[in-house]
Amino acid sequence: HQNFSAGNNENSIEAHIGINGEANLDFLNIPLTIPEMTLPYTTLTTPQVKDFSLWEKTGLKDFLKTTKQSFDLSVKAQYKKNKDKHIIPIPFYAKDFQVLSTPNDIFIPAMGNITYDFSFKSGIITLNTNVGLYNQSDIVAYFLTSSSSVTDALQYKLEGTSSLTRKRGLKLATALSLSNKFVEGNHDSTISLTKKNMEASVTTSAKVQIPILRMKFKQELNGNTKSKPTVSSSIELMYDLNSTATGTINHKLNLESLTSYFYIESSTKGDIKGSVLSIEYSGTIASEASTYLNSKSTRSSVKLQGTSKVDGICNLEVKENIAGEVTLQRIYAIWEHNTKNYLQLGGFILSSGEHTSKANLVLSPWKISAFIQVHESQPHSLLEINYLGQEVSLHANTENQKISWKSEVQVHSQFFQNNIQISNGHEETRLDIASSLKVSPWFLKDIVLPVYDKSLWDLLKLDVTTSIDTKQYLHASAAFVYTKNPNGYHFSFPLQELADKFIIPRLNLSDLNSSFVIPTFQVPFTDLQVPSYTFDFSEIKIYKKLSTLPFSLYIPTLPKVKFPQVDVLTKYSEPEDSLIPFFEVTMPASQLTVSQFTFPESFSADSAVGYLNEVASKIADFELPAITIPEQTIEIPSLTFSVPAGIFIPFFGGLTAHFGVASPMYNGTWSAGLKNKGEYVETFLNAT
Repeated sequence: HQNFSAGNNENSIEAHIGINGEANLDFLNIPLTIPEMTLPYTTLTTPQVKDFSLWEKTGLKDFLKTTKQSFDLSVKAQYKKNKDKHIIPIPFYAKDFQVLSTPNDIFIPAMGNITYDFSFKSGIITLNTNVGLYNQSDIVAYFLTSSSSVTDALQYKLEGTSSLTRKRGLKLATALSLSNKFVEGNHDSTISLTKKNMEASVTTSAKVQIPILRMKFKQELNGNTKSKPTVSSSIELMYDLNSTATGTINHKLNLESLTSYFYIESSTKGDIKGSVLSIEYSGTIASEASTYLNSKSTRSSVKLQGTSKVDGICNLEVKENIAGEVTLQRIYAIWEHNTKNYLQLGGFILSSGEHTSKANLVLSPWKISAFIQVHESQPHSLLEINYLGQEVSLHANTENQKISWKSEVQVHSQFFQNNIQISNGHEETRLDIASSLKVSPWFLKDIVLPVYDKSLWDLLKLDVTTSIDTKQYLHASAAFVYTKNPNGYHFSFPLQELADKFIIPRLNLSDLNSSFVIPTFQVPFTDLQVPSYTFDFSEIKIYKKLSTLPFSLYIPTLPKVKFPQVDVLTKYSEPEDSLIPFFEVTMPASQLTVSQFTFPESFSADSAVGYLNEVASKIADFELPAITIPEQTIEIPSLTFSVPAGIFIPFFGGLTAHFGVASPMYNGTWSAGLKNKGEYVETFLNAT
């Protein structure tokens, strides 16, 4: 049986549908008989099924109780009209034609109240749903849906409300709740927007409880712009997988921002514990990250830690640390790594070791420093290398440069170390090499020195105090040194100094015209007009003071950037500490100014112009807050560099080579070299 009705008048619109009836499920009591069958294209045969009752055998009898089932369905919807109207003025622009009369206002009926009701009833389950949207002093939305059943798993209740308040700004509040035998949850959120502040808070929680999993979840999110924009978030998760694995996860996020800086940090922690086949295991993980940014510098850091353990089998620990800073004067970065591991099986230790690494970098104008270090210790019954260490460093500036490499290797009980260093300074350039061995010296019998016509074993007389199988220390070193000569050939550029500039004359370039003129031009997106300038290739002019023009950079929708006048100073220095003359160029410290910027409250598209505040005021008694970034200053540091004003070719200085060998029974050194004594070259050879 069913019925339907609908109506429309000046106050409301309504519609209703009703259906009810009965279903006869007696056919499920009819016994089924399925003969034996052979599956097509196979030799498989299904057994015969005789007198099988779907009602009895599938559990429908216990669930439905009776084969006579009835149901009742009802749906009702209603809209109550609102006689109020919104009036929105619309300006009309006509460029190419005239309109005698045009409407200046648009009338939009105010929203009324909407309700919806649904119900379904049967012998198994009853469902009810109610939904409403009400436009009164506040706009309120509400819904409720629930069920009742002979089966607990099918029973639930879901309820929610949401309200929009339009007094003294906008405020949206929402609440949700869910209840069930296996799942529970709640959600609450509030968002408010006033002329001077924005604020939001969200809280969500959930609980799951099923035979194989128990879990709790909670999240909180808060943000506001009262004194400065801030956002904070936290997440908590707890779980239990039928006691085979339990753990927690926590995450936090904080964001803080002013017009002069920006800061964000995040942290995550988690752990797990459990057992499999009576073997317990556990693990943890943690991470931290942060970033700070302002007009002068940027800093960031990341930390990671993790552990994993299986009792009696393995253990692993990992740590990572990365940090960096960037300013207008330098770049700095660091990386650290550490790992520990342990593995055994059946009481037998298969491997146990530690790995560490470290690197850092410092970079600034005319200077660089870098360092890399790696250490690995991993004794293993199947691997020959027990320990490996490497270090590389670099330091360089305009006066001194040095690079070094150090390595260490241990293979079983044999040890090898090597050091190499190259350096360059004002007085000398040198290469140093040193190596050390702790090995069985049997291989020295195969090294024959032609000068002595003896093997190194016999020359060192090692058979007096040791044997081939006994491990010995052996150290060897070599150094090559070039001593620089301060004297040499000097070639200086011809130079004429005037009151305001330096002139290098007589520069003849046959392939180019004697002069080249650059006309006046305007730099795009700026107010900078570059005047005409003539390049005279017959001479080079270097001004003692060269001033750049101040200008402003204009990019649509972005704040204006002002570049100040900068006086670049050039000074000529005669050779004193330096071997050749040079020009010293100095760019003084300066400041860039980023003008105050207010985000627009209007937008335009061709002939139509919309005002955001007008639209907002029609929604509520509210005006969009003005978002203004105040004037910012960016400091550019001073910079000084030198440009040579000549060429210097040095005389030969001196070259020396040193060699050394040391052992428990024998020490020896050898030196040879060449030295420039001005009128002659001296050679020497020493041995001890």
